[in-house]
Amino acid sequence: WLYWQTKSLLPSILLHFANNGLATVGILFISKEDLSKTFRELISNDTLYFSIYALCLALCVGSIIVLKKRFNSKEIFANGILTGPMPPAIKP
Repeated sequence: WLYWQTKSLLPSILLHFANNGLATVGILFISKEDLSKTFRELISNDTLYFSIYALCLALCVGSIIVLKKRFNSKEIFANGILTGPMPPAIKP
């Protein structure tokens, strides 16, 4: 979707890099005993867990809203079916 809207691979590559970077940093700061635990098991406080969950959900929804406004895409999906022009094929 990001490539389709921007016609550039760079934003997708940067987001992928950021995602992998955050995962790597997270692994560096966790003990070996905790590697097998789920995120829910790592955070024993229910209030904190659901607050983090709500924050992540809000960030995702907010990001989608900002991207839609930024690229003014009104015809991305209609009834679950991809509509609108596809990006041009990459030529070798």
